[in-house]
This record gives sequence, C-alpha cells and structure tokens, in this order.
Amino acid sequence: MKLLLSPHPDDETLFAAYTLLQHHPLVIVCTTGAPRHGSADSRLAETGQAMRILGCDWLPPPAGDLEEALGWYDPAHVWAPLPEPAGNADHNTVGELAARLWPGKVTWFTTYTDQGRTRGGDRVDHLPGWETLKVRAMNCYQSQLAHPGTSPHFVRGLDEYVVEPAVVAA
Repeated sequence: MKLLLSPHPDDETLFAAYTLLQHHPLVIVCTTGAPRHGSADSRLAETGQAMRILGCDWLPPPAGDLEEALGWYDPAHVWAPLPEPAGNADHNTVGELAARLWPGKVTWFTTYTDQGRTRGGDRVDHLPGWETLKVRAMNCYQSQLAHPGTSPHFVRGLDEYVVEPAVVAA
C-alpha cells in the first residue's frame, strides 16, 4: 500500500497530481480546511470529484487524533508535504508526522512558503495528457478558485517537485 497525505482538500491536486497519476496511492485528507473558504462538505465533495479524475481512492479526515489514526497504516511508501521554514503550519505538521510515523518511507512533495511556491528538489516528470487531467481536477475546487486568498495557487503553473530522501531535523 502507498499513501499520500494531503493536509487540506486541494493540496493533493495542486502539488502532487502527477504523483497520483503515476503511483495511484491512497489519498488521506488530513483536515477539512473548513471553515476557511468553504464548508467541510463542499471541500470534501470537490476532493471526491478531483480524485475520480486523477484515478485515486481517498479518505476524508480521520475522526479523533490524526497521529493515532494514521499509525494503523503500514505503507510501503508515503508522500507528504515538505516541512519548510515559513511554510504553511498544517503542511509542516503533516510532513513532520509522516516522517515520525514512517521513517525512511517518505518522499516530500513541495508546496509553498511565505515567499511563494517552492521549486526545490526534482521536477516531477509527467506523461502527455496529464497536464489536462491536472487542470480538470483543479477546476473541481470551485470554492478555492472563487476566493482571492487561494485562487493564485491555481494559476501558478503546473510543475510539481519532490525531495528525496525525507529527513527531518531532530
């Protein structure tokens, strides 16, 4: 089993769609992202639409303690957001949690910091047609596209980056 941890509904599509299309991991959305820019129900419904386009199974945020819920999984590999100085707090928390739970099994996908989109690491290769699928999946997130605080993430380019191996400073 392979997992991809998405801190909020839309992070998996914005930052890891090519990974999803290539590896088909189970996507676990870690928080609803609500009430910021949309209700939990609408944001999770948007994720369901996007995951159908990208061909992945997914699960909504687990009830209760996230670390306890994720600790039941024994994945062969995990993708999680890169913890970065000045990065989104939820992204960093999820990435650090993945490194604690599954040392040596994590590949980071980059997201953004206060300075903008992170472009470090290796650019993820993609096959012809994957860009179209990513755009279709991103368009599922109408609640985010309509909000001026999040809409810029949807027009910043389609490239994605990963960093291996995942190491978190103690």
